[in-house]
Amino acid sequence: LIANNLYRDAFHLDATDAQIARVARLALPLVAATVAGFVISRNIAFVGLLVLAASLLTQLFPTFIFSVFPRRVGNKYGAFAGIAAGTALVIYFAATEQTPADLIPGLPPWLREFNSGLLALAVNALTFLSASTLSKARRQR
Repeated sequence: LIANNLYRDAFHLDATDAQIARVARLALPLVAATVAGFVISRNIAFVGLLVLAASLLTQLFPTFIFSVFPRRVGNKYGAFAGIAAGTALVIYFAATEQTPADLIPGLPPWLREFNSGLLALAVNALTFLSASTLSKARRQR
């Protein structure tokens, strides 16, 4: 997934299958080491890892929803930017153990308990739409 969708589509469009296989073999230990690092350094239980994985997986939701509209709403640049922004926010919240209330002081009481994954999802959707619009406008010039 990382090798084909991220490496090939975003960075190296003419990558061969052998290069994709090499990137995939290198990415697997890096992802495993990252997960192990979270478990060891943050003392995250298995359930915590499942919650983190679910938060990361939900970052694909805006791209999926916008792709099923009858009229095309976004493009691959918007999808990549949105997923990257949402994922970065999820990782930030997980690594720093902060909440949206810590990030945005003065929130009303009903927003203080706002799930950080939902905030990341909103940032993802806004970034998706913004980047898609900007890249369309740039290509039309």
